[in-house]
Amino acid sequence: MPQKIFIDFTVFESPQKAHARICGNVEVQALPVVGEAVRITDKHGTEILSLAVQFVTGHGSSENQVFGLDDVVANSRSEAQALCGRLESQAGLEYEPHNEGGP
Repeated sequence: MPQKIFIDFTVFESPQKAHARICGNVEVQALPVVGEAVRITDKHGTEILSLAVQFVTGHGSSENQVFGLDDVVANSRSEAQALCGRLESQAGLEYEPHNEGGP
């Protein structure tokens, strides 16, 4: 039975430079465990990314859990921007640009 889980991961524009944090709900057929892949799809079911679960925080139902996924390293800033835009517009996820200077 499909259910929604809350995912969280980071997109990097280089191995050393974070670009944005991605988070939001995705639908899965069964709750994944650490090491299993979560498919992130667009509104038509076409896969955008498939990332492994690295950790799960919280306990009980999926509503109380956060599924931390593999981070993604893009080849450039423009590639990272394009991926974040696609995840937002086509998969309905939110992204928070990385603040280099901090608060």
